[in-house]
Amino acid sequence: WASEELQSRFTEGGAFVLLPRAPEHKLVYWSKTLIPALRSVIDDVIRKHGDNIDTTKIFIGGSSAGGEMTWNMAIAFPEYFAGIFPIAGTGSVTKSQVELCSDVAIWMISSNTQRFLHRSILMMIS
Repeated sequence: WASEELQSRFTEGGAFVLLPRAPEHKLVYWSKTLIPALRSVIDDVIRKHGDNIDTTKIFIGGSSAGGEMTWNMAIAFPEYFAGIFPIAGTGSVTKSQVELCSDVAIWMISSNTQRFLHRSILMMIS
């Protein structure tokens, strides 16, 4: 992610990629209780590197429980993210929650056979 060759592809000097992980070793998985902690981590990176971060281009994504947390973060802070990419997210999202994210670019990746995702989300987004 941070090789000079890859960073050189970005016209404005590179990109910051933050890969937080839920404390699964403590049997704590991504859940709504971790929303403030995750926001704090992102804010901390911006505080430390703010001169080099375009805060209008912050994207968030994750897979499985991380996909659900992606939705949780976008719903909690829709003005904060330029886009989200939940991948095979667990849980469900209501129409009113999706509407909160109407100004957020969404690239949702899922399958028709995914047990956890209500297919109606796909219809609400499209």
